[in-house]
Amino acid sequence: MLVGITALRFIVSSFTTNSRLMYLFLALSVGGFALTYDSPVSLLALAATLIGTVGSFQSSEKTVRYTMMSTEALWCVHNLIIWSPVAVGMEVLFFSSNLIGLLRHRQARETAL
Repeated sequence: MLVGITALRFIVSSFTTNSRLMYLFLALSVGGFALTYDSPVSLLALAATLIGTVGSFQSSEKTVRYTMMSTEALWCVHNLIIWSPVAVGMEVLFFSSNLIGLLRHRQARETAL
């Protein structure tokens, strides 16, 4: 359920940073979590989803990247606990991609000065 909400959130947040929509997706995430709660490790998934939701609706690219990196770290811990090596690998790749993008953006900005 959280993955479906997250996919829809990514689509919506790529077109707007409207905070009302952010709050809608926060509520949907909490509702989805409440309906699918399985164990305390599910709290990591909720925390990652909430942080990712807030980050997705930010206008600063840097803020989006930092929040997504923290989200990916939480998902990585979650996936290690439930022992899903492929999911861990996927999150490591997402984290690496974000880090490379952040460094390239920073380098381009420094070169322009």
